Amino acid sequence: MNLDLSGRVALVTGGSKGIGRATAVTLARDGADVAICARGEGDLAATAEEVRSATGRRCLAVSADLSTLDGCQRFVRGAAEHFGRADILVCCANMHGAGGATFTAIPDEQWLYHFNVKFFSSVRCAREAIPHMQRDRWGRIILVSGMATRLVRLFATDNGPVCAALTNLAKQLAAQVIGDGIRVNVLHPDLTRTPLLTALLSREARQRNVPVEQIEREHAARAPLGRLLEPEEIANVVAYLCSAAADAITGQSIAVDGGAAPSVHY
Repeated sequence: MNLDLSGRVALVTGGSKGIGRATAVTLARDGADVAICARGEGDLAATAEEVRSATGRRCLAVSADLSTLDGCQRFVRGAAEHFGRADILVCCANMHGAGGATFTAIPDEQWLYHFNVKFFSSVRCAREAIPHMQRDRWGRIILVSGMATRLVRLFATDNGPVCAALTNLAKQLAAQVIGDGIRVNVLHPDLTRTPLLTALLSREARQRNVPVEQIEREHAARAPLGRLLEPEEIANVVAYLCSAAADAITGQSIAVDGGAAPSVHY
């Protein structure tokens, strides 16, 4: 299948590590120029160089705090000005969350910060990018949510509601912009081998006083695939949804979970 994205410009939040990094590299390999954003300048620079050297495509790295309106505006406006367009927005920005804290132990500040990093950064970046897509009568917006939308897990007390909000946002937004040639979908990855997951598993290992390798084996054993997912597996789905081949898919919540969810989700 031809997923040619030549001539397109993709903006990826949380693009320096994990699913965001894999997405930036994958979209560039399919022909897109890429802008990535995160807070850590070192990881950003390394990923930008990886994109350029591995694909030959242009990559703009923007260090910004996406928990703020200014950071979101600076990223999208800077990328659109640099490349002259903004065709694709993939929102991967994420954070550690409460990591096993019970509901009554999570303060308001934690809830608000989590919503700002993951939910409101998607709202703000999409709001900035959509006019560019409307101008060109074409666009793709992919929100990376998570299986915490569908599954109850101890470490997802605050992450689950944030992911659910993103899922509803995708449905609402898709209906509003379909006439502009813009497609909006949301992904629900299950446990994926990223630095964020490694930090969560390490925290669980400390709490239980066991090796982190044991924690990973336990989670892998519970997965139908018998392993954790890899970031590239999520990125491949993103690339398909960004292509012309997926023009009929919009407003959908797509699980990339290796069969983890036991329920029928409709």
